[in-house]
Amino acid sequence: MAKSPPQAFLVVGDPFLIEEKVKSLCAGMAAQIQGDLNRQTYYLADTELERVLTEARSLPFLAAGQIFQLRDLHKLKKADLETLQHYLEKPFPATFLILETQDLEKTDALVKLMETFGAVYFLSAKEDRSSARQFIRDKLKHAGKTMSAPATAMLEQAIGDMPSFLDSMLERLIIYAGTQAEITEAMVETFEEDWTEADIFKLVNAIADRRAEEACTTLHRLLENNENDIVGLLGMLHWQIRRLWVGAVLTEEGVPVGEMQKKANVFYKQAPFFMQQLRKFSRKQLEEALEGLFQLDWKMKSGRADGRIALETWVFQVTAPSPTSYSR
Repeated sequence: MAKSPPQAFLVVGDPFLIEEKVKSLCAGMAAQIQGDLNRQTYYLADTELERVLTEARSLPFLAAGQIFQLRDLHKLKKADLETLQHYLEKPFPATFLILETQDLEKTDALVKLMETFGAVYFLSAKEDRSSARQFIRDKLKHAGKTMSAPATAMLEQAIGDMPSFLDSMLERLIIYAGTQAEITEAMVETFEEDWTEADIFKLVNAIADRRAEEACTTLHRLLENNENDIVGLLGMLHWQIRRLWVGAVLTEEGVPVGEMQKKANVFYKQAPFFMQQLRKFSRKQLEEALEGLFQLDWKMKSGRADGRIALETWVFQVTAPSPTSYSR
């Protein structure tokens, strides 16, 4: 007897990759139901799991099926797992559950439960690269543009392990390219230089010197100029700080300066400024700053934080005399 397709899924990884995976899962669900699917998102910090599962046992008017996306999984208690297991043993036929989280140990009880009654996806680094490259191809095709292999490699290096910023960064590059059909390595280099010569460089410099007042003033100026693209601004900050982190790691490993700068995508004209900033940061400070940006991006996209206020808070944290850790 053939096993029935799963109706519950656990997806673990970067928010961007989760979104791409969810799109794929939803397409499969629509084909399975052969009708319109109602889609809702629940935050378990605000809504009890038992209430969600009660609603899962009935359909909205005229809907052929429904998809419930569950977030804030860290709020699940042992009793919730028992409630979830009871539901999964006999799920409502037209309801699909997608549980989403950015971090979870493979030994967690929730993972074992979902492996038994559903499907589990840990989005690996290999999947990161594959999803990111497919996304780049699709977005460029839609915009009627191409990107050279060196330029693509530079963009992937800049995004690194935070592909959630890929959409906004690629959108900026497409606009920057103007009427030119291909985005080249030289274009990406010039694009980055234009930003680093502006207030982004000043903001990172103020952060490095722990000058909180100057950093906030610069941030406000950036927010005024990018009021409708805070995610893009986060992407540019991540672009700069991650490159410094790469430099810090390679320096600790004893990699020669020239090779380090090449691996960190530091161009000739940028090298003196890059090295000046690099000397002002500790590796720990850079890692905490990157973790903060990751958490901020996740909270903004899930509606858990106001972008402007959260970004100001991030600046105060990274410029504090004793950097505070970012909690998940």
